Amino acid sequence: MLVQKRSQESESASKPAPAIRVLVKYGSAYHEICVNSQATFGELKKLLSGPTGLHPLDQKILYKDKERESTAYLDTAGVKDKSKLVVLEDLKAQAKRCLEMRRAAKSEQASKSISCP
Repeated sequence: MLVQKRSQESESASKPAPAIRVLVKYGSAYHEICVNSQATFGELKKLLSGPTGLHPLDQKILYKDKERESTAYLDTAGVKDKSKLVVLEDLKAQAKRCLEMRRAAKSEQASKSISCP
């Protein structure tokens, strides 16, 4: 893989990445989100947590019928202006996160009961 090294001069002279609008379907609702074209799917999940009401870790984003990782970049996946994405609720991740929260609450309660005389 060939990587081009950028100099300080080219960074200051270059324009910021343009913002794109993507159409996101969640259930029967459509949401139009404006996001940086060089953002990651994880950043998009954070933006979608408000309109969808889902925690970012509980979301699956599908683009061109493939699930995309949170670390993948929108532009390298081919997402362009007015692209359509689908958000699904990841029930396994939601259950796992719920179990982690319960474990943390139990350990916190145990540590409090030990520390109090």
